[in-house]
Amino acid sequence: MIKNCGIRLIDKSFKFLQKIAIVDHNGCFSYEKLLSDSEKLATSLLENKDDLKEERIAFLVPSSYEYVVAQWGIWRAGGIAVPLCIAHPEAELAYVLEDTACKRVIVHPSLKERMLPLVEKMKITLLEVNQLLVPFEEQCLPYIQEKRKAMIIYTSGTTGKPKGVVSTHSNIQAQITALVEAWHIG
Repeated sequence: MIKNCGIRLIDKSFKFLQKIAIVDHNGCFSYEKLLSDSEKLATSLLENKDDLKEERIAFLVPSSYEYVVAQWGIWRAGGIAVPLCIAHPEAELAYVLEDTACKRVIVHPSLKERMLPLVEKMKITLLEVNQLLVPFEEQCLPYIQEKRKAMIIYTSGTTGKPKGVVSTHSNIQAQITALVEAWHIG
């Protein structure tokens, strides 16, 4: 059974289970499917632990349903999501992975071969997003406080190396609320 996690952005989606959450090149996906798949991914990441305790987990996934599943799954397990840009060369990906001290990277199957040499050299565990979406034994996911760290995004680095900017769940919620109000999204 899918349960609330404390992250308002995710918990609000329980009101819209049958509505379409995402449309991508593979089709339409409901909020119920998104919640279910992100819970499967979170449970796989937890590996029977109670909480990732803000472990940084990178993900290299094209803009798609799987991208959101990876991000929400990391959050629901108590991790910090570190999105990697699919257009970046290996040196920039390596910099982010080293700077964030990521020990695990989630990849889309289409990007696995690209990441293999890098993760092998850096001794980082490579996880395929589709392999994390397996049926699981019921496990309680952690309840995430809004003040917890949620994501690290890197600046453009115009005055030197890019800097990692940490956002909390509260920061992200405020940004979404501002966009919804400014654009009158219903």
